[in-house]
Order: sequence, then C-alpha cells, then structure tokens
Amino acid sequence: MGETKATRALPRDEKGRPLLDGAVVLWRPHPGFQTEAIQDGCDDTFFGGAAGPGKTDVLIVKMARAAQHKSCRGLFLRTSFTDLRDVMDRMMVLYPALGGVYSPSQRRWTFEAVGGGTVELGYGKNLAQIARYLGRQFTHIAFDEIGLLADEVPWQLLLTRLRSPDASVPLRAWSSANPGGAGHAWLKARYVSPSIRTHGKPWRDPETALVRNYVRGRADKDNPSLPASYWERLKGLPPAMVKAMREGDWDAGLGMFYPEVQGQIASFLVPRETLPREQGRLPAWWEYWGSYDWGFRHPSVAIWYARDETGCVYVLDALYQHRAADIDQAVAIAGRRWRPTEAYPDGELLPTECLQRVYAGSDAFFVRQAHATVPDTVQDVFNRSGVGLERANLDRVTGSATVRRQIMSGGLKFVDTIGCRRLLSELGGLVPDPNTPEAPLKVDANPDTGMGGDDGPDSLRYGLATPLYVPYVPKEEAKKGNVTRGADDDDFLDRPQHTPDHDPFAVGGGDTTWNGTVTGFG
Repeated sequence: MGETKATRALPRDEKGRPLLDGAVVLWRPHPGFQTEAIQDGCDDTFFGGAAGPGKTDVLIVKMARAAQHKSCRGLFLRTSFTDLRDVMDRMMVLYPALGGVYSPSQRRWTFEAVGGGTVELGYGKNLAQIARYLGRQFTHIAFDEIGLLADEVPWQLLLTRLRSPDASVPLRAWSSANPGGAGHAWLKARYVSPSIRTHGKPWRDPETALVRNYVRGRADKDNPSLPASYWERLKGLPPAMVKAMREGDWDAGLGMFYPEVQGQIASFLVPRETLPREQGRLPAWWEYWGSYDWGFRHPSVAIWYARDETGCVYVLDALYQHRAADIDQAVAIAGRRWRPTEAYPDGELLPTECLQRVYAGSDAFFVRQAHATVPDTVQDVFNRSGVGLERANLDRVTGSATVRRQIMSGGLKFVDTIGCRRLLSELGGLVPDPNTPEAPLKVDANPDTGMGGDDGPDSLRYGLATPLYVPYVPKEEAKKGNVTRGADDDDFLDRPQHTPDHDPFAVGGGDTTWNGTVTGFG
C-alpha cells in the first residue's frame, strides 16, 4: 500500500516505516493499559484513570474493529458536538485506511469494503439529548468522557438499546473518563469500587447479569509517547490533581466539592462506644437536633445530631428510606435504634431530644398530592408521631459553606453506622456546580433503587446551616472532670422559639433578628 494522506499520519516503527512484516501498521497499542483495553471482551467496560494513557484512541480502534462485522451498528458519543470534532479528526486519519467511507449528512461511517458495519457519531449531555437515540438499536455503544454526565440514568437507558437480530454479533458498551467531573461519584460506584473488591478482575452485575470491567490507565506508565513538557506542566498543579492526572487515582479528590472527605471516610468516623455517657445516656447538657429531606421516588434522609461543649458536632446516624409512605417514615424515625451490642442487646434508642427540632426542606410543609383526600402536610403526619419539623435554611451556597467550615475546623464527626458511611460517601462524591461553583452540583438518585443522589448531603446541609448554640454545661458536671470547661452564668444562652413567626429562615418569617448574642459555628 503506497503513501496516502491517511498513511502519512500513521505511527511508524523505529526506522520510520509504516510497514511491519509486510502489513500496514495503522495503529499499535502501547504495552499496559492500551493493550489490556484492546483485549477486553466484557459486556460493559469502563476505561478510566489518568489524563493521557490513550483512552479515546482505544475507543476509536475498538469501534473500528467491531465495524468489520456486517451487522455492527455502532454509536460513538461525546457530550457536545464541539468535543466530537476531535474524535472525528482522529477517525479521519484511521478509518479511510480501514475501508471506511464517511457520510457528513448522516454523520456515519460505513465499512462496506470489509464487512458492511457502520459507526454513527452523536452527542448528548442530558436525558433530553440522549432521548434521540432511545428508539433505535445498536450493537456497540462507546461514550468518550462520560464523566461529564452528572447522572447515571442516561447511560443506563442507552444500554437498553444494545440489541440485534443477528445473534453472531457481540453486544458491547464502552466508556471512558478521568477522575473528577460531574459523574465522578456514580462512575466510581458503578465501576471503580467493585473492581477494587474483585482485585481488578471482571465481575458479573447481579441485576443485569452483564459482565462489567474497569481498566485503569496511568499516564506515568502507560503512554511513553507523552513529551517531557507534559510532566513539567504538571509540577505546578495541586498534589491531588497531579495524583489524579498521573495515576488515575479516583480517591485523590480532583474536582470534588469536599476534597477533604473524598477517600478519607475513616478519618471522620468514631465508634459509638467512645461517646461519653452519663447513667447510660449521652450528656444531658449537649445540644440535640435533627434534619430531614423528604423523598419518595428519591430517598428521604433523616439525620440525628449532638453537639458537645467544645463545639464538635457528632452525626449520630442517618436513616435512608426509599418509596416509603410519610407515616411509615415518621414511625421509623421515631423508633430508630442503633444496632444491638452486648450492653444494649435490643439496640440503643437514639436520643429522642433530636426529634424535638428537626430542620426540613420546604416540601415537608406543603399539602402534597399524595394526601389529596386528607389535607395533611408531611409536618402534620410527623407531629403526630412525635417528630417536630421546622423550616431549615435552604440556601445552598450558605449551607455548603457552613458544612465546609465545620469539616475544615475538625469539628464534625460521624458515628460509625451504615447510614453515616453512606452519607460520607455521597458527601465526598459531590462536585461543584459549573453555574454556581460555591455550591455542589445537584444530582438525582436512581428512582428505581434509591441509590446515588445528594439527598443525604442536602439533609446534612439543613442540619448544619441553621443557627446552633453553645451547650450549657452544669458546673457540677465540670467539677467531675467530665468536660473540658465549666459554665459561667454568661455561658447559658436563651434559645428563641423556632416558629415561622420567629425564624429568620422561614418563608415569610416576620422577625429577622435574634434576641441576644448567639454563639455558634460558621
């Protein structure tokens, strides 16, 4: 085969020749990541990791190989048409030499000379744009830089389009992304974390029975073609960013809204047994309260809090409930117990004081359609179960800043429970909203499973963004040496009544100031 515009741009051997053993070398994978990725044959594979190991090239080549089958109907996606142009340029170098013919009007490659398969180019960054492909059938779907999708649902729906009347063609889904970005949390949960549990081996998804795989790329080991200037430019970046870009570390915190939490969950956890006790109960002088984020299709989340005399806030537990009626949610919250222990074989009831002030979002105070036959709000239902809902500060920027300050001060601890671990995992997976960087990007949970989303962090924000007070420590307790300081007369703070008429955060609240000096965090 003679020199053409396509072959002149192809990789050469060490002597600059495009030939190897008499054949044209159109593309040769680097040892390591690219070789492993090309050899992968799983149903649903994610190529994730560092910036620079050649993930996009892998997707382009795998799609070209698939198009050698006459029944291949491939779909190659990016989130925008602008981003798709880079892919188109690379395909223009490789695909014509493989027999591909491009149709600009259809934005599709056809490989008639070698089999007849097709590869269509498309784009979409949300469900509305992805919907244009949901009425069609594809045998292979590749989504490059899928980490720009904040929600997993569009990818899940795309995978339902993998079908073919020809049983001889394998159905495959491939995707790629770097750590960080809007989709960091769901990609890590779907691919990275399961791969860690299987020690890097493919695994079978129990719900779909499809075999998934995660192939990690490292720029520092898997791409010898990167110039020295690439590494020089990295030296000026923050350490977390360098770690993510060089090694593809999904725990480095790159692009996370709360990088202090990402990958550091254990450092925030405290065993329940280490909490101080007075006659078997948490100290009576601590401050207790709760928060609640209503949900049905997405989970509702109730959180219990306590604050000690040093200002440290303890998240005692978090309860997630999915597709539960309001009354069932209220009953479960009112009767919530910690797991049984030797000292508490029936489980220890969480402090009921937390339920006297539970800060909730505005939807808990409106008459809901679900209660059309009974004019009750969620607040009404909860009040009858002994759970007092009050309006929370709903400002996302203010609340997020308060959470961050509490984290940075070291004054936020989570009791080691299943709910608190899930809450921390969601908190660490949040990314900044590109339109409002001071607040995290809104992410919806999976309506079928209730997993994912930011409902837990929303509830935490409600609980921490509302004014709190220094707990009153009785002098007799200070004398026992059980606390770090005693209480003077000036330490006691009268707590104003939290009612819509005297709540600066209530919608339509009248009084916008507090009487006296309020000492609180944030």
